[in-house]
Amino acid sequence: MSPPIYTPDGSEVSEIVLPDGSTASEVIGPDGNVVFEAGPDIPDSVVTQYRFEDDSDTTTALDGVGSNNATISGPTYTSNAAKGSHAIEDDGVDRSGNNVESNATVDLVASGDSQALSVGCFARPEGATGFYYPVSHGINGGDNLAVVAGAFAGNWETRLVIGGTEVFVDSGVSVESSTYTAVFAVADQSEVGIIVDGTLEATTTHSLDLTNIGAGSHKAIQGHSSSNNIFDGGVDDATYASDRLSAVEVQ
Repeated sequence: MSPPIYTPDGSEVSEIVLPDGSTASEVIGPDGNVVFEAGPDIPDSVVTQYRFEDDSDTTTALDGVGSNNATISGPTYTSNAAKGSHAIEDDGVDRSGNNVESNATVDLVASGDSQALSVGCFARPEGATGFYYPVSHGINGGDNLAVVAGAFAGNWETRLVIGGTEVFVDSGVSVESSTYTAVFAVADQSEVGIIVDGTLEATTTHSLDLTNIGAGSHKAIQGHSSSNNIFDGGVDDATYASDRLSAVEVQ
C-alpha cells in the first residue's frame, strides 16, 4: 500500500473524487506505480481517537472520530510524529501532573453483547525501558484499568486490572528507544492480548468481568507519582475501541 494522504485536520483521505463526480480508491502514476491507495475504514467500534494534528490550541487534543476532545495538561505538541504532521510528547519530569485525558467519560466496555475493549497508540519511549510506562489507556478509578504501551524489563506489555486484580501480557517484543511502535491491548470476557505493529504477539486467559470496569476516561498519557510509572517520549493516534479489534482492524 502506498503512503496515506492526510487532510489538514489529520484525517486520512479515503477516496479521490474525479471531475465527473465518480470516486477512485487507487491512483496510478505515469510510471505505473500506485501513488494513492485508500486504506480500510476505521472500525465503527472506535470511540475516541486523538491524532494530535491540530496544534492551534496546545491545551486541547481533538477527537478525530467523535466530539470527546481531551485536555492536555503538561505534554506538548511535537512534529516528531508517527502519522501525519504532529504528535504529543512528555518529558517525564512532572510524573503526577502530566496527562492527556478525555473531557467526557467513555463506556469502557461496549453496551450490548460484545463486552470487550481495545486501546492503543503509537508510542515512542525515550531513555530507560526497565519500568512500566502508562501511555494510552482507559481508566475508572484506581482498581479498574485497561492499559497499553507498557515497557517492563525491556519488553512491550499490557495489563488489565479489575477490582484490584491484575492480568499482565508480555509480548516478547523488545522496546526500541526513540522509535514509534504501534501497541494495542485487546480484551474480551475470556482473554487479553497484545498487538505490536499489527501482529498479535501474545494472549492470556482471565476470569475477570469486563463489565465491572464501567465508564471512565480515555487517557493518552497518564502521569503517576511513582518513579516506576513514568513516560518520557511521544504518543500518536491514541485510540480507544469498545470491541476487541483484530490485528487486521488495528492495521
